[in-house]
Amino acid sequence: MFMRIVQLKIKPEAAVAFQRFYDHRVAPALLKEEGCVFARLIRATESDSDFISFTLCKSAEAASEYEDSGNYQALLKQNTPFQ
Repeated sequence: MFMRIVQLKIKPEAAVAFQRFYDHRVAPALLKEEGCVFARLIRATESDSDFISFTLCKSAEAASEYEDSGNYQALLKQNTPFQ
């Protein structure tokens, strides 16, 4: 298994919209990838604008393949307004 934890700082006014974006676009896209077995967004308790994206993949190679995909690049571009 390969675990990836990414800390994200989101505009406070965009936090709710970002949570929806992750739940409805990012997580489903990740879970459609052959090597991804878990994707979850965790919100910090101390700050409304701090999040952690937690993913598990079958291997580091599977995670790299996703990063190299067009789907990953598209989701990154869609994430820009929240930062």
